[in-house]
Amino acid sequence: MPDELVPPAYRTTYQICVWRSRLPSRFELYRIPLMRRLPPMSIPLRATDADARMALQMQVNRCYTNGRYDDLDYRVEPNPPLNAEEAALADEMLRAKGLR
Repeated sequence: MPDELVPPAYRTTYQICVWRSRLPSRFELYRIPLMRRLPPMSIPLRATDADARMALQMQVNRCYTNGRYDDLDYRVEPNPPLNAEEAALADEMLRAKGLR
C-alpha cells in the first residue's frame, strides 16, 4: 500500500491491510505492534459470506516453524527497520535463542 494512503497514526513498522473486493476503493488498516500477539482478524470471503475469524498469530507461528526461517541471518537488521523499542526487544529475544 502506498505510504501516502496510510494515515500518519497508522504508519508503523508492520500493518495488516484488509481489502474487500465488493468495496474496491476502501480498505481496513490495522497497526501491528511487534511486542503483542497478533489479534484474531476478520478475513473477507465472498461478498455473500460473513467474514471468517482467523487466529493470525497461530498461522504466523506455523509459517515460522515450517518456513525455514532458522536459515536467516538474524545478526543483520531487518527491512523495514524496527524502531528503537522494537529493535531492543528483538535483540533480547534473539539473544535468548542464541541467534545473536
